[in-house]
Amino acid sequence: MYIINIHLKLLNYIQLKNNINIDDISQAFLYTPQVLRKYLLDIFEYTNLDKKNLTIPFIIQSIKNDKSLKSILKKHQTLSKDEKMYYIFFSLLIHKNINLTEISKILGITKRNLNYLLDDLKKFKELKYLKIKSTSQGVTLIGVDRIKINFKFHLTLKFLIDRQNYHPIIRNLFFSQLKNINLKEINFLLKKLHDTFKHNHSHN
Repeated sequence: MYIINIHLKLLNYIQLKNNINIDDISQAFLYTPQVLRKYLLDIFEYTNLDKKNLTIPFIIQSIKNDKSLKSILKKHQTLSKDEKMYYIFFSLLIHKNINLTEISKILGITKRNLNYLLDDLKKFKELKYLKIKSTSQGVTLIGVDRIKINFKFHLTLKFLIDRQNYHPIIRNLFFSQLKNINLKEINFLLKKLHDTFKHNHSHN
């Protein structure tokens, strides 16, 4: 069993809400009840309660009541595939070149699996204006700086909103980058943040 960020997201959601059921969670996370049951059972395994004759309402209520679960899950948290790709892409955005040997050690994966993740990244239609290229210095991201900054903003915003659920490796990467961000990028990020909230507010 692997604990990844979705488990922590579910835990936080359940413990913050009152009187919720599997349909409420399914609607909020856009997962089927069958998929959610697996994730909920994963979380429930870390409780000290009897694992026999379980019902979904009982599992949800038990997860809600156990305030020690968050720290327990964090101790067992591993990187999800999405987080690994997130780390690779953000590293490409903030560094001129990345060393695959170093990245594979940080993520705890083989270079072969790292190359598979890079291949998956290259298939993202959102990256059609950027190109991932191997050079003698490592792997680099080629494209217009403004597009790179735009991606950096969206990934940073996503991280800040959901930072408590990310693996420590992801948090360390982003917090180290936030310390080194320059004034031009800060102004751009603030403007984008303002525009985002303005757009969301206009649709409420």
